[in-house]
Amino acid sequence: MNNRKLIQIALPVILSLAFISPATFADNHSPQVLAETWVIAPKVGQSEAMITGIKKHRDYREKQEDPRAWRFYSPILGDQLDNVAIRTFGFNWADMDTYREWNSKNDTQKNFNMNVDKYVSNYQHYISIIDAENSDWAPDVKYRYVGVTSYMVKTGHREAIEQDKKIMSDAAKAQKWPFNWQWSDNLSGRDTLMLAVPYKDWGSMAPPETAFAQVLAKHLGNETEAKEVLERWSSHFSATEYNVWGLREDMMTD
Repeated sequence: MNNRKLIQIALPVILSLAFISPATFADNHSPQVLAETWVIAPKVGQSEAMITGIKKHRDYREKQEDPRAWRFYSPILGDQLDNVAIRTFGFNWADMDTYREWNSKNDTQKNFNMNVDKYVSNYQHYISIIDAENSDWAPDVKYRYVGVTSYMVKTGHREAIEQDKKIMSDAAKAQKWPFNWQWSDNLSGRDTLMLAVPYKDWGSMAPPETAFAQVLAKHLGNETEAKEVLERWSSHFSATEYNVWGLREDMMTD
């Protein structure tokens, strides 16, 4: 992707980290699993040209045997529906250096600039840490949509969030909650916790017959305690945002 333009537009996602980073509470004995996402927006009237360019660049990277598998998404809700998110995950910090070397060796930036950059109005770049222990999203999960909730963390609440997140995740796993999910923490900009839930179709987004509050109460064996956990969870955040992202199957090759 275009690092020059990323610097020029001074994206908020590359501002300094929050005073307390989510990495502070990570298990230092386990290698962190990372995800990388680029969100690119087309210039006015250049959406189709940008998509065509992305496909050409995708084909070039595949020809060069790109060691990473990238997936493509567009938002389903809101007013920026022609944006494209390009995401990959499942690597560690050392892999970032190895991949940079691969990009340099294969002139991927030059190819991207030739095929895509001229159609792009702006870029966003994110690195996040995936909480694999508290997630339940196996590699074979099939989906067409992903619902993403972004939680804006209040200062000083990080440690309590990790404790309550584990309580709820353990309950969902033990009680066989009918959805998959993935927790992750954004490393740049505002301290933000994200919850992604995959769906096969719109119908699968309907609430289950048993509400999560009941599932939690059954797991804890106490309705009052379950209510306290959920109320405490809500108190950790200053705001939340939600959107549904659709998998761009027209841009996939696997």
